[in-house]
Amino acid sequence: GVPSVDTTSDMPPTFDGDVLHVDIAATGDETGVDQENAFTSIQAALDLLGALDNRNGMTVLVYPGIYEEELNLDDRHSGIKDATNTLRAAAKGVQITGGQMGIVLDNVKYFVLEGFQVRDIVQFGVYIRESRFLVLRNLRVERCGYSGIYFFAGSSDNLLEDFYVSEARYGVRLWGPS
Repeated sequence: GVPSVDTTSDMPPTFDGDVLHVDIAATGDETGVDQENAFTSIQAALDLLGALDNRNGMTVLVYPGIYEEELNLDDRHSGIKDATNTLRAAAKGVQITGGQMGIVLDNVKYFVLEGFQVRDIVQFGVYIRESRFLVLRNLRVERCGYSGIYFFAGSSDNLLEDFYVSEARYGVRLWGPS
């Protein structure tokens, strides 16, 4: 059937699909159920993911465009060992830009971040704090004032695959016990 979102009760929202769609050019009802009705903000889709009871094994699929927003993920966005959650670009041309930070992962576990270009960020392109079991794949991080990818205290057991960092004071930086 067609995925649907139930936000009418006092209980946490439910979503009966496994993919939340994001497209900055979408013109539908912003429920995330398909590309036509996609969220126009990545953070809005992440906020719903973080509120869901049934969030393990979910994918937030982002269609090409320039998204001028900081993305903030925390423990509510974590998956589990056998059902990681994923934030994935649907195709080349998905860009996160502007802001102090590009993508922040704070205490996130079992999560995949894949296929994004992060650029023109004041401080950190991707900032990771106390997060474990992450896969950062196919990332291009450019023009960040401090670090392209920054692993801060308590971040371990993470995998970087196929990434490129340029025009940052530090490309990939590890800080504190990691």
